Amino acid sequence: MKSLYLSKFDSECGNSYKYHFIPPSSLLDSKINRFRDEIVWPAGVKLSKSEKSEEVDCVIVGGGLAAITLACYFYHVNIDFVIVDPHERLGENFKNQVDRTNQRVMRSPYEHYVGCHRVYDYSLLDFAKIFYGKLSDIEKEQVILASAGHRGVVPVDIFLYHLMHQINTHELSKRHYIDFAEEYSKEGELFSIYLDSGYEIKSKFLVHATGKSIKK
Repeated sequence: MKSLYLSKFDSECGNSYKYHFIPPSSLLDSKINRFRDEIVWPAGVKLSKSEKSEEVDCVIVGGGLAAITLACYFYHVNIDFVIVDPHERLGENFKNQVDRTNQRVMRSPYEHYVGCHRVYDYSLLDFAKIFYGKLSDIEKEQVILASAGHRGVVPVDIFLYHLMHQINTHELSKRHYIDFAEEYSKEGELFSIYLDSGYEIKSKFLVHATGKSIKK
């Protein structure tokens, strides 16, 4: 099979045969859970039965990567928001999928990361540089490639630690309600979101960021 490389650098970090990026097999053996003791993964908020309703600017339904990225942006521009997701922790569904498949590297390069780009939150590449000493030689080469503007392959555990950092830095767990959004309605300019617990949230805006539909 003939491989079509975009450049000398691309051939060192993977090939783009027929437009499908394929990382070299040596990178697929990246270690996992290197940062287990350093990661704080906070749980969300379980609403008490005495709480009934509140009003915010926006309700984000879903607690995955898209929801976390949007919430980070809202944090910086002072938009009052809450996240509604039935998992105990934000990003939990993504991590569970990674664990089930024993995934070691990310398909997306270092340029793609969770957080608000406009205010220069710590990037994924920043984290790789901070923990450079814990990376293997080939992973270090990927960081150098990424720093030079070329595509670099990202170890999953670097991405997960970066994800937890963003959740903590933006205090997203405090705005995460562990619940199902059961029903919606709109009256005038406000949405009403009814949660499984009986709690009601009114908001000016409603964003669905569920990816795959979450069902009970």
